[in-house]
Amino acid sequence: MMFRVQLLKGLLHPHDTFDQLERAEAAKGLWPRVALLFGLSIIIALLSGFFGINTETVSKQLSITNGNLFEWQKALFAFGNGLSGVAISFLVLFVVPLFYWSLLEVDFLKLLIMQLFVFTIYLIENILLILLGVLYGIDRSASPFGLGVAAQYIMDHQLALRFFGSISIFQLWAIYLQYQFLKRASDRKPSYIMLMIIGVSIILWVFGALFSSIRIEQLF
Repeated sequence: MMFRVQLLKGLLHPHDTFDQLERAEAAKGLWPRVALLFGLSIIIALLSGFFGINTETVSKQLSITNGNLFEWQKALFAFGNGLSGVAISFLVLFVVPLFYWSLLEVDFLKLLIMQLFVFTIYLIENILLILLGVLYGIDRSASPFGLGVAAQYIMDHQLALRFFGSISIFQLWAIYLQYQFLKRASDRKPSYIMLMIIGVSIILWVFGALFSSIRIEQLF
């Protein structure tokens, strides 16, 4: 059976899509979709840097540096965002499936296809966060989609707020999709699969919080 990779269909009809993927013997359109999402991730990351999303630490230096240095700092930030787009794409699309493959003995390419749907969700969230940042000056830690706003009422630690801000309805959506496929494709107990997915998600949230908390101005 040939499985045709259709990102939108996978998000809107995950049960039918994953049933077909589980039975599939080959996939059509996989690598073009991988290249597409890689490219979109880099573009979105560059746009985030271009619009100054999460550049508060750089903006604070405006009053103490000349215009050329400030623009250079912003350009470096955007470049760093672009590199992060590459790193995150590789991590989500290849490292995570490799980890699942090593523990669950599920076909790697099927895990990669599953992660294409997951990564599409991540990109949708990042696009919305850019819009919130440009229109309302809201960053990830204060996003209405995540737990960052609620966490602000009980703590004031920036790293913790960024971590809880990463736990959003989009991340829960991604966890749900992974669980729905892996419980079909693996003989492992559903509780084991869920704990594994949550563990991987926590690692990604910590990674994202640490990266977004880098104080850019200390590099200069």
